[in-house]
Amino acid sequence: MTFGVFIPTQAFAATGDRIIKTGENYLRRPYSYGASIGDLSKFDCSSFTAQVFKGNGITLPRVSSDQAKTKSPFCKLLAKRGFSFLRY
Repeated sequence: MTFGVFIPTQAFAATGDRIIKTGENYLRRPYSYGASIGDLSKFDCSSFTAQVFKGNGITLPRVSSDQAKTKSPFCKLLAKRGFSFLRY
């Protein structure tokens, strides 16, 4: 996915909806500190967000502190919709 190209707001909204729907597919999976991306049987916070975005063609860093620094337009859109990247 390229971030220097203009994409209409509707495209952002559609992608945001897909990301949220993907995340809903992984709800109720056990929490496991340090869970790796790609292991769909368990997640920690940052592996969950990285996996959900990966499933939609967007690469995020593995570590939550690095994810919080991400400036992608999709992250900004999701933040407006109530989705947030949390740091502990």
